[in-house]
Amino acid sequence: MEKPMPYSPKWFALMVQHRHEKKVHQRLKELGIISYLPTQRVTRQWSDRIKQVEEPLFSCYVFVHLPENQLYKALALKSVFGVVSFEGKPASIRDKEIEQMKIALSKATNLEIFELCPLGTLVEILDGPFKGIQGMVIKVRNEHKLVVFLKLLGKSLIVDTEATRVKVLATSTT
Repeated sequence: MEKPMPYSPKWFALMVQHRHEKKVHQRLKELGIISYLPTQRVTRQWSDRIKQVEEPLFSCYVFVHLPENQLYKALALKSVFGVVSFEGKPASIRDKEIEQMKIALSKATNLEIFELCPLGTLVEILDGPFKGIQGMVIKVRNEHKLVVFLKLLGKSLIVDTEATRVKVLATSTT
């Protein structure tokens, strides 16, 4: 198996100023930096109208794909505060995770962001747009809620699924 080149492009999550995600994403594209800003359509109501708008799925984050030694180009932009790091080093995100997110978001309905510490049963989704993604069951009532936890961002996606569409990987010991 080949080792990746030390300066091969990887995905990183930039931390950006609130409500500046779209501006940063656009500026990155203008600089020729591959970036990804997952969005969701939401309904907003003002005093005089109701409107569907595109909002970032992960507030204050924009993903970039570039070699780690070129992160300085993205970090130099106004409104970019830093990069998500682990033990003082930029934390890369696997290509597969970004691709799964893109696929899931292209097919997802009834999606909401939920900040949560992972509790409950660890499962893997067997079919549908989230196939192969592991998550934590947080509630079972009239419908089954499955949390797909993105550890690097401390955020989770909540999707409705049936118990027959998941495989149990481990049960909680808490």
